[in-house]
Amino acid sequence: MLRAGSVVLGVSDVPRAAAFWMEALAYVPRKDREDDWVVLVRAEGAGVRLALYDRARTSFAWLTTVRPA
Repeated sequence: MLRAGSVVLGVSDVPRAAAFWMEALAYVPRKDREDDWVVLVRAEGAGVRLALYDRARTSFAWLTTVRPA
């Protein structure tokens, strides 16, 4: 069985996106927020986390690196 632990979204304004998703999903920040990254979790407990990152300031290029077989 496959289970999602986190959904990661690149956004242009992390505080604004966090405010929207916290209101829409009743989520809260897992830890203190940063200007370019925040992880939101369900206020009631277990569930899928929502990670928001500033796509203009954070590079995840290493995730797409293809290694020779």
